[in-house]
Amino acid sequence: MLKNVALITEYNPFHNGHLYHLQLAKRLTNADVVIVMMSGNYVQRGEPALFDKWTRTNEALQNGADLVFELPFSAAVQPAHLFARGAVEQLMALGVSEIVFGVEHAEYNFLDLARKMPTQAAEFQRYNQTFASAFNTELAQATGVRLDDPNDILAFGYARAIIELNADIKLTPIQRVQAGYHDDNLPEAGHIASATAIRMSTADVAQYVPQQTAQDLALGADVTPFSVGWWPLLRYRLQTTSAQDLAHIYQMNEGLEHRIKEASYRYTDFASFMDQVKTKRFTYARIQRVLLYTLLNVTDDDMHNAMAHPMLHLLGYSNSGQTWLRTNKKDFTLPLISKVNRELRQGEYELQYRVDSIYGQLKGDKRDQNIGRVPLRSLDIAD
Repeated sequence: MLKNVALITEYNPFHNGHLYHLQLAKRLTNADVVIVMMSGNYVQRGEPALFDKWTRTNEALQNGADLVFELPFSAAVQPAHLFARGAVEQLMALGVSEIVFGVEHAEYNFLDLARKMPTQAAEFQRYNQTFASAFNTELAQATGVRLDDPNDILAFGYARAIIELNADIKLTPIQRVQAGYHDDNLPEAGHIASATAIRMSTADVAQYVPQQTAQDLALGADVTPFSVGWWPLLRYRLQTTSAQDLAHIYQMNEGLEHRIKEASYRYTDFASFMDQVKTKRFTYARIQRVLLYTLLNVTDDDMHNAMAHPMLHLLGYSNSGQTWLRTNKKDFTLPLISKVNRELRQGEYELQYRVDSIYGQLKGDKRDQNIGRVPLRSLDIAD
């Protein structure tokens, strides 16, 4: 039987740090098949991905991934704990045996930390601080450890999800190397840079990315940054939608609809708008996600319906991945789809189809992001 290892990713875009992660995960676990659970056309912080899910799937396949599945919008564009739970639920349904992930502190036992953390913390109900601050207050009191780095926080989320779901999945952290998550400058030495630095750079980044990504970058991004191409559309929507209707948008609570609607009249540039809307309680990432939900008209009902009907969407595979699928798909505990038809588009896949369609329109793509697409196939890459 082929042994598998799973990675939870965004690949925005795929760079040399991701390649290191993939190769080390395979070597550490002696896995035959690398399964990638990748965010689709939108990423966790509430922004469109630099390249669409098909381009990024191809980048992954060209660099050693064997199976790429789409982490659906209803899980991918969420705060860390819900992102982590959604990814673990998908991988649990596939029957994966181990998840390898990069962290800032690989020496931590994240399962042990998660077991010691109270499930209902009083600090979380206070509105004078962010969720992250409240979370760390409780965690420090329970364990003496603070998790301030993004990958550490995600790792804690994976551990909490595994405990709550009683998932038989091993967690293996590896140390993040060279570039930090928030580094926005290309390093002077080495060949690993953060995805942030690569996205922001106007210089040649070929030394920091594999060949396929370099080719994709040379053609230019699929969509403009949110603050450029998407902001005018968002501002129009905020100004033409009543506060009562905005209140139905997912995670639009505590009167946030009034705050952002008023700010849309007062500020014409995105940076000033965000400075006005952000508070001690609402982080930049939280606001960004709510703004994306608003632009895409994603309501509470939309998200809860999508979360109640999860499925496994295959985006790409290698020969080894196909062999593993044939052997194991009968044991999957969620529906497996390789093509989106019109029935799915009007049913359980409706939210995903809608948000992908908007991405495609703003990309200027004449081809539908889902209908008519089939999983990409890659020949196995020799070690």
